[in-house]
Amino acid sequence: MLLLIFEQVLCSIAHLFCSSKSMYSRLG
Repeated sequence: MLLLIFEQVLCSIAHLFCSSKSMYSRLG
């Protein structure tokens, strides 16, 4: 069960990272 929660957290962090990266690419 802990692995599922960990995976969800990793997914959300990766999503935030991707969105911020796209924002940076849009600015640059």
